[in-house]
Parts: sequence; C-alpha cells; structure tokens
Amino acid sequence: MCARLCLAVAIAALRSGAVARGAPVPTAGAGRFADQIAAFDREDSARPPPADAIVFSGSSSIRRWTSLTNDFAGWPVLNRGFGGSTMSDLLERFDRVIGVYRPRAVVLYCGENDIALGRDATETANDYVELLRRCRQVRPDMKILVVLMKPSPKRWHLWPQMAIANQRIEQICAGAGVATLDVAPAMLGPNGEPRPELYVEDRLHMSAAGYRIWSERIRDWLTREGIAPAGAGSAP
Repeated sequence: MCARLCLAVAIAALRSGAVARGAPVPTAGAGRFADQIAAFDREDSARPPPADAIVFSGSSSIRRWTSLTNDFAGWPVLNRGFGGSTMSDLLERFDRVIGVYRPRAVVLYCGENDIALGRDATETANDYVELLRRCRQVRPDMKILVVLMKPSPKRWHLWPQMAIANQRIEQICAGAGVATLDVAPAMLGPNGEPRPELYVEDRLHMSAAGYRIWSERIRDWLTREGIAPAGAGSAP
C-alpha cells in the first residue's frame, strides 16, 4: 500500500511540476565548481558539442570517467560530471551541465554525497522528482537513465541508507517512465560485500574494471532505446 501511495505521489508531482523536496544539504556555492564549469565552457568554445548528444552528468563517479569517449566509441557522449556534487549542486547547475545541450539522452548519477553528508535517504531521492521534471521540460522526448547508487568499500557502512534511497528513486523513475540501472548486483562479491578490484586505492572511486561493468550495461540500454553508434543505424 505504501509503495503504491508513494508512486502515485511521484506521478502527480511530475505531472503538475510540483517539487517534492526535503531539506537539502548546503550547496557548495558557485566558487567550488568554478574551475570545472569554466573547463566545460572552454571545451564547448573549442569544439562545439554535437547535436543530439548523450550527456553524462552527476558527481565524481561521472567526473572521473576518463575513458568515457573510448567506452562509447561512435556515440556522441559528453562528460559533464563535477566531482563532489550533491543533488542540490546538480539542480543548481542543471542549465549549464544538461539543459544547455538539449541532449537526446542523459545518464545521471548523483545522491551518494548527500547520504555521506548525513542527509536523509528519502529526502535525497525526492530531488529526482525535480531533476526529471527539468529534463522533460528541456526536451520531452529525452531518454533518461538514472544509475542507482553504487556500493563501495569506503561507504559500505552507509549502504543501508543508500539502498533506501535507491528504492525510492526506482519508484519515482517508474512513475515518470524513466529507466534505472541497478549496478549493485554486479559490484558485490559472493560474500555480499563490494568487490575490492572494482575500486581504486581510496576504496570509493571506481577502477577500470568498475567502469567496464557500467559501460556494458549502459551500452545495452542505449541499444534498447534505439540509440546506435555512428554508422550502425538507429531506430526511428
């Protein structure tokens, strides 16, 4: 009953444009991300972004994806992640990192830092109502994939809260007709804990092996959505 009620609320909020947000963590302020945003500006000036781009945005799991272009060879991908960002930071900079491109598709990963800063799991997840609303406002036919929060050795003690947030995000996305990607099953070992080889020395950010897992599953999603790499053709 509760799950159905939550889902109904999410659908109503998305249709009406209402923002179902809890108390956010304080934003970092414009200064903290100034260098990263300025780098995006320089990149766009030097090499105009493609039409119908596939934008990857969110926190450091996106920001540190240095192999993104190679992992999605043939697809017009743009990395617009900025490390350390929270949901509030992503919403505050939405126009600059997503909206300005009017992308054909967007891959989102954010919320983990909110939980690490002590924010309530459900409040964190509820920010996706507004984030998805803004994506649809920019381009109603935008394809959206939300990557659910990953388990990591460093933040394993926070995994119960992240799991609650992930469940709520799934409800919100289902109500909006948005796909989610649950990476946890592939990133947990036989002992039920994070696989250490999927992370670099800080035990938080992913290694190349971790990104291979994400890449394979996101490429599968793009294919299902009829978004093919250049030269392969695509569904209308």
